[in-house]
Amino acid sequence: MKNFYSITIIFFIILTFISCKKEEDPILGCTDSSAMNYNSDANSNDGSCLIAYDIAQGLWNINPNCDDLNIPVLGDMISLNDALPESIEVDGSGGNIIFIEISENQVEGTIDNDGNVIVSSQDLQLDMGGMGLDFPVSVSGSGLIIDANSGTMNLTFSFDIPLIGTQSSSCEIILEK
Repeated sequence: MKNFYSITIIFFIILTFISCKKEEDPILGCTDSSAMNYNSDANSNDGSCLIAYDIAQGLWNINPNCDDLNIPVLGDMISLNDALPESIEVDGSGGNIIFIEISENQVEGTIDNDGNVIVSSQDLQLDMGGMGLDFPVSVSGSGLIIDANSGTMNLTFSFDIPLIGTQSSSCEIILEK
């Protein structure tokens, strides 16, 4: 009987050592699957998660590169670069919906988890020629928030000029915080 107890104890000791699994080294990274920098290999969250909706909000300095418009009636070129402000404010309203304040206008857009921004066609008022006169303009486009401090937007501004018709200008806008 003493032999039986000894064998049983030895068996359980061996079983305990065999069944013990060596703990894996932690892989640090972002473990939030809705973050721009989600790391599927990470098993320990290091606090580095970048949520596109959150980092898109705030004040952005803009550097627009827009096509100039030749307006034959005025005999002049109009630069949208001059019509756009030096900065824009982005606010959120929840559900991945953002509002971009351009001059005194608010343009609604959506942003996905990867930082892609979509601006569906909507109307606003811009002083196109620096004459102090606001013109009705439609704006639409897309963009990308690259990281917490940089992004790009590609917007198309369209407007009607009586006797001439619809004019449009494309703008590539660099965003920096």
